[in-house]
Amino acid sequence: MAPVTSGMCDAGHRLFAALHLGCLAKAYRKADRLEEALTTVEGALAESEVNGQRFDDAELHRTRGRVLAALGRTEEAAESLRHAVEVAAAQSAGLFRARAESALGRLP
Repeated sequence: MAPVTSGMCDAGHRLFAALHLGCLAKAYRKADRLEEALTTVEGALAESEVNGQRFDDAELHRTRGRVLAALGRTEEAAESLRHAVEVAAAQSAGLFRARAESALGRLP
């Protein structure tokens, strides 16, 4: 999926690119490919910034926080998860806010 998503962005087809990259990052995290997950989710956040499609930002920050937590980078994870809560609250995205708060509550 990574080459396809990358090719889509290279070809100028950026609609929902951040969403697709976020899904790929989650898959990498579940496969314990944490460095790839982190690189991918950070790419998704950058893509979201560039194209202005911010609807998935809370979930992207939550994913980033979970990856950082799995890497043992707890302070950075907490910061990312708090940002996810803030973004979700600003967007009135109750489900994303609850998911981010739940992940934040599970940090050591």
